[in-house]
Amino acid sequence: TYSPEGAQLATGSLDGTVKLWDARTGRELTAFNAHSSGVERVIFTADGHGLITSGRDDAVRFWHKGTQAQVTETSLGRQTPEDFVLARRSWDGRLVAAGSSDGTLLLLDGRSLARLGTWRSRGRNWDLCWTRDDQRLITSSSRGGMHGQDRGSVESWSVRDLREVLT
Repeated sequence: TYSPEGAQLATGSLDGTVKLWDARTGRELTAFNAHSSGVERVIFTADGHGLITSGRDDAVRFWHKGTQAQVTETSLGRQTPEDFVLARRSWDGRLVAAGSSDGTLLLLDGRSLARLGTWRSRGRNWDLCWTRDDQRLITSSSRGGMHGQDRGSVESWSVRDLREVLT
């Protein structure tokens, strides 16, 4: 993912490493161990000074970009080791949504990762995105296996009351 100003790129890998790159030259700037297993998502904070990562180790972590020091962490409390965790920052950066493949969804504070709400989708969460006004979270989920083995659903959730508003 690109930094807000577009100067850097952040990537995560299956070995739990996060790397920062110069977006113009492609030169690696730094690398650090972020998770004990695969990194699912890396997102910059809205101000570009922090990174939020999510991984297969059930953790969502907030990092100081300059020092790579972990600031805080939260867990989804997943049920099985096959679950993965996705995270997306709201457009204004005040909120982070996290979803697990076990159907758990969390609404988190964008700086502290404090839990603001927990609810469940209809199935495995494959992706999350925010509407541009940050009032709704859109999730794509499925009830069965991977790779189109069942019919998935797209759900729209009100962030104000964590209620489904459109399916």
